[in-house]
Amino acid sequence: MGVNLSKVGQEKKSVSLIKNIFLFFIANFMPKAIAFFMVPLYTYCLSTEEYGTVDILITTIQLLLPILTIQAQDAMLRFSLEKKNNPSDVLTIGLRIVLIGSLLLFVACNLGIVTGFIKIDLIYIIIFFIMYLLHAFKNIASYFCRGIDKIGILTTSNVILTLSTVLCNLVFLLVFKWGVLGYILSVCIGNLLGVLILFFGAKLYKYIKPTLSDKTLTKKIIVFCAGKAAINIIQLLKEKINQLKLDTIYKSNMGSNSGGKSRVINRITRAIEIFNEG
Repeated sequence: MGVNLSKVGQEKKSVSLIKNIFLFFIANFMPKAIAFFMVPLYTYCLSTEEYGTVDILITTIQLLLPILTIQAQDAMLRFSLEKKNNPSDVLTIGLRIVLIGSLLLFVACNLGIVTGFIKIDLIYIIIFFIMYLLHAFKNIASYFCRGIDKIGILTTSNVILTLSTVLCNLVFLLVFKWGVLGYILSVCIGNLLGVLILFFGAKLYKYIKPTLSDKTLTKKIIVFCAGKAAINIIQLLKEKINQLKLDTIYKSNMGSNSGGKSRVINRITRAIEIFNEG
């Protein structure tokens, strides 16, 4: 009888593993595939200068995330998988890290506006801050859902995120002709829906403990994240340096129109990869 129960348990684990692999495939491949086929729309509706604005916003967010969140999403997966840790404690600490980083960014943006260091339209500063918040919270929620085995909700979130972004882009770019602002709003709306689905679908609100004061676990998570963040920042800097080199080659070896078009396509592809992660 014991052997039979053991076999049944192994079969259930195998079925669960296969199911999770399939869901991971859908969650990662489908959004990227759909977004890839949207590239012609972006290159048609956005000029090189317009997408340059998007590229600056997204590149800045990509560089700030590992600094201000210290790669807290990696800790969500790592520590939520450990049976000895309370998942509620792990998520609460992760959210606190994101909130502290967001507060620092908010203060920095306001100081930049007051001192005149930041010289771009206020609407782009607001959108930049919203994009940062959504991506930071999405990272935390996505990795935590992986750790607590909520793969189905994660898959649903990623698919709806992509479909809603595509639908909004079709409306904002083709119907309303909003250009770069329409593209950015589409990304924000898609990510907002993705975060809401994770938050309510996986009932993450039940894991939040505002009064938590576990200093030991907090210290472990921060120490774990610090090393990850340092490595990620170095990798990002190397990547950006290589991208600058490629842009220089494009400018020197290709005509202005074809080179500009190639750079736009590369930037669009990078943006798709960034906002479909998690």
